[in-house]
Amino acid sequence: MGELDIVAMDGSTLVILEVKSHGSSNQAGPETPVLAVGRQKQRRLRRLAAAWLATRHRNHGFEDLRFDVVGITFCPDGSLSDYEHIENAF
Repeated sequence: MGELDIVAMDGSTLVILEVKSHGSSNQAGPETPVLAVGRQKQRRLRRLAAAWLATRHRNHGFEDLRFDVVGITFCPDGSLSDYEHIENAF
C-alpha cells in the first residue's frame, strides 16, 4: 500500500509527516522538494493514514490530525543546502 515517513505527536495533535529531498543540482522534477507532494500524493497519504489509524485502538489519544511536509535540499557534497517545513500542508 505504501509507507508513512513519520508519525508523531505535537501536543495533542497527531502529525503525519511526509519528507521529500533532492540535490541542489537537480534539474528534473519540481523546483523545491515540497512541490513534489501534489494532489495524487496527498490522496495516497490520506489513505495510508486512514489505514494506519484503523490498525490502532479506537482511543487514539489525540485531538486533531495534521499533515506536514518537509523538503530537504542537499549540496553536491551531501551537506544540507536548505530545508522547508510546511505545517498543515493539506
